[in-house]
Amino acid sequence: LRGYIDCPKSQNVLDKSLYTVMKCNEFTALLRVNTLWRFLFSDPLRWLCGSASKLDDWSLYKMGWVLEQVEAGMEQVVADPARLLDPEFDMFAAVAEELPAFRDWRAELLARPLKGCGDHTFADVLREARVPTPGSGNQQATPKVLEL
Repeated sequence: LRGYIDCPKSQNVLDKSLYTVMKCNEFTALLRVNTLWRFLFSDPLRWLCGSASKLDDWSLYKMGWVLEQVEAGMEQVVADPARLLDPEFDMFAAVAEELPAFRDWRAELLARPLKGCGDHTFADVLREARVPTPGSGNQQATPKVLEL
């Protein structure tokens, strides 16, 4: 992208502006927070809600228990935002223990390859969002991640 922005043919002020905005720590922090939200909360909860009728020994009524697990996890994050960056933190650990289909779905989700990114998987994305590469822009954005 940098080569495209600096090439003589690129007179597009919008391109240059977007490149500048998207590389700033605030935007990097926002992307990390959105990634954490997706993989740690949104996708698991959506899968459980959408799959409740198809699972054995599971029903929509079990979702009350799941919401209690999520609430307890969110309270931990509110008390200590750095908890969200801990690779051991898992709001859905108890659900994964009780529901093998959920555990398998999560493993399959994280093993999926990213399109156009070589051998990287969603697990790599989550790992980088939680524990960024030392010296990277992701690491520089960590204080803002905790603030958001």
